[in-house]
Amino acid sequence: MLGLGDIVIPGIFIALLLRFDVSLKKQSKTYFYSSFLAYIFGLGLTIFVMHTFKHAQPALLYLVPACIGFPCLVALVKGELTELFSFESSEEVLPASPRLTSFPTVSGSPASLASSMDAVSMLTRSSPRRRRLQPNSM
Repeated sequence: MLGLGDIVIPGIFIALLLRFDVSLKKQSKTYFYSSFLAYIFGLGLTIFVMHTFKHAQPALLYLVPACIGFPCLVALVKGELTELFSFESSEEVLPASPRLTSFPTVSGSPASLASSMDAVSMLTRSSPRRRRLQPNSM
């Protein structure tokens, strides 16, 4: 069984390596793919050891060395080890993405919003909604 940290922590690191690939301004995503394959290798190794010894294993024990080791080996082979360790992520690295700057506002009481939604659904001739029966006033 994997915990949330076994997915999130390596995922953040893999996303950082994708940003590093983009910052190199090359068309290849070598570090991203190597760390992704390292994550799969680490999971496989965890499952293998767990089945071999018939005991639960902490997944990060195998994921962290794999996810850090594989990209470091790739950087060592490519001669980019100093760039990898001195990388600082910034806003300029990735292309601009649209951001939500304002949130839609809703005003009115819940009853008036429900009646306006009913009016819209009648105009659009969508499938009829079941309405809850209102309890009778005593």
